[in-house]
Amino acid sequence: MPGDEEGPGGLVKGILIPERCRLSFFNSPYPAHRAMRAVDIYCSEPYSPVDGRVVLTKQVRYRNGVEHVIVVRGDVAVKILHVLPCVSPGDSLEAGDPIGEFHASPYFHPWTDPHMHVEVRPETDPLRCRGGLELRHRIPRPHSRCALDRVISTEEHYSLVGLRCSGRSAGYSEHGVLDGGWPHYGYGGAFHGDAVFLGAGIGTLENRFGSAGLVRYSHRRVCVNGTPVKGLGFYIFSGMAPYVKVITPEGTLSKGERVEVTF
Repeated sequence: MPGDEEGPGGLVKGILIPERCRLSFFNSPYPAHRAMRAVDIYCSEPYSPVDGRVVLTKQVRYRNGVEHVIVVRGDVAVKILHVLPCVSPGDSLEAGDPIGEFHASPYFHPWTDPHMHVEVRPETDPLRCRGGLELRHRIPRPHSRCALDRVISTEEHYSLVGLRCSGRSAGYSEHGVLDGGWPHYGYGGAFHGDAVFLGAGIGTLENRFGSAGLVRYSHRRVCVNGTPVKGLGFYIFSGMAPYVKVITPEGTLSKGERVEVTF
């Protein structure tokens, strides 16, 4: 398992998390996310999440594009995806050192933002899609209730909706902190509680990882201001105001518009 050190934010045991970022354990269709064995970190630039030495950089070709893999070995082996490396095998790194620039995986959806995918791996098995070690989180318990507020920005494939929270919150919280793509990825996560949104359950707990749970979403049609949308993205936030991503074509919502979700 990862060590006990905490980086700024301290949200994932043994993994340096920037003071200002968002992250997700469950908001992805990639297999490792269903088993709490990967975390996606959305930050300003890719960095090494641990102290160690680069032992591998690899380019993997797929029919529809190229993926890049970096493996850093310190007390543990860490696999990093979606980063075009500026480091080479043999380079020594400290946690926080830059390692390259973001690279769009051929398996990204149009609404996927640049991020780095991080797994802690057995040293003898650093590359497979499965077989990573279960991560341990330090997501704080929610001490607030959140409500959707207004659209704060719009992009080509999504809009971001701010939250009104009664206190400090790591993300959307009602009966637990939500993390996942609902309902489009079919499953997601809930920390410290149940998967409840706007007072209604949105899925069934299938597996538990301590105070985190894997939730199988109910198959629902989701509308925002009366218009059907692909879904909503829930994330964990460190050092920044939380929001919800609404996956919808550009022009569906306008900045400053109030949002009502029905399902």
